[in-house]
Amino acid sequence: MYKVSIVVPVYNVASYIKKCIDSLVEQSFTDFEVVFVNDKTPDNSVELIHKYSRGKINYRVIEHNENQGLAAARNTGLKESNTPYIYFLDSDDFICSNTLSDMYSVIQKFDSDFVVGNVVYWYEDTKEETEDFFAPMQMKSFYGKKLEEVPFIAGHVTAWHKLIKREFLLSNQIEFNPALRKHEDNPFSAQLYYYSNNFSFTKKSTLYYRQRGALGTSSIMAIADEDYNAKYKWLCFKEIVENLFGNQHINLNKLRVMIILNDSMDILEEVIAWKFDNLNREFFEEIKSEIRNYFELLPTFKRKLLIQNMTDHLVSVGLQFEILKSDWIEESAYRTQQLSSSREKYSLALKIKDYFILKRSKTFDASYYLRTNEDIRKKDVSPTWHFITEGAWQGKKPSSLSSYGNYFKTIDCEEIGAFTGNPYMKFIKESKNAG
Repeated sequence: MYKVSIVVPVYNVASYIKKCIDSLVEQSFTDFEVVFVNDKTPDNSVELIHKYSRGKINYRVIEHNENQGLAAARNTGLKESNTPYIYFLDSDDFICSNTLSDMYSVIQKFDSDFVVGNVVYWYEDTKEETEDFFAPMQMKSFYGKKLEEVPFIAGHVTAWHKLIKREFLLSNQIEFNPALRKHEDNPFSAQLYYYSNNFSFTKKSTLYYRQRGALGTSSIMAIADEDYNAKYKWLCFKEIVENLFGNQHINLNKLRVMIILNDSMDILEEVIAWKFDNLNREFFEEIKSEIRNYFELLPTFKRKLLIQNMTDHLVSVGLQFEILKSDWIEESAYRTQQLSSSREKYSLALKIKDYFILKRSKTFDASYYLRTNEDIRKKDVSPTWHFITEGAWQGKKPSSLSSYGNYFKTIDCEEIGAFTGNPYMKFIKESKNAG
């Protein structure tokens, strides 16, 4: 039996499949199989798979009788595999020659449930390479962590740069939702982070993420229809909530729920704040009504947990129904009353809250922070996390702007100031109140 199964969905990728296969042929680690899943492709992709794979790699082609979508194709690949480890790879992307070797070494050494790899954006027109958005957040590899120890990793939601222990997926019943034709990675990865008590990250580049055209359109999954995108963003968020609050969770890990919900709120906010230029108004009202009904029908404890992790901006924009507003006012007042500015009482939960506030408000310049604090480069910590837990207490500046006052005038994040645990957050509140 092979050690790793690489699951590659195939649909209309004749222009890209050769580069993907070539990267598999060039792997220094060879104890793997490739499970291509033909999702009823209309082109000659399967013919090319045989042409470029035969005699070079161990592979199989599984056939779908009809087109079922990326999520279903990945599920099929998972079910058809029986190796200890699974790696999902999209057929328009490709991996580095040492990807499997590096990731397999980490997952074996630390017995991790999964390993997250670094990603390089590859622009097919210019062949230019850039690091992805995660690079400034995490300077070094880390091993054997839990989500509450590295909350910033929750933003890494894609499935295709992770080597995953197959038994971990099966024992926790983690798979992709076939009903999601877009954003299917988000709920999948949220479950990985929620259930795992041991995962790792390697700073080494592992995957090239193809960007197409002058604007860097991401992959063959890019869809221009904004009604479609808005619909599946909402369904994606709903799936994350349902997975977190399913019947199997007798004792919720509230810290992990908080991290995942905070990271997922941007998805919902994009929908209800109508951040789509060409979204049909009638369709928008239908989605908003569906969201409203969903929240109103939630059991009280579930709704409370959601409210605790919403921004007041999110509550006020578009939803406009009193049950959420009153809950949010109650929750916000409780926090303001209970939290102390004492560093000793600055809890992990509060640090995580402040981290996501800072991230959402986009007021922290990680590159500047690293340039002006060379010692942080040597630490295995996110610059943003370091600022929240240490830098703010030491008076370190978050950006190149000359003063906090000028800096905070640019902030447009209504929830900031609800938390008094961090002096930085307290200053934001006072600055905004002063106009």
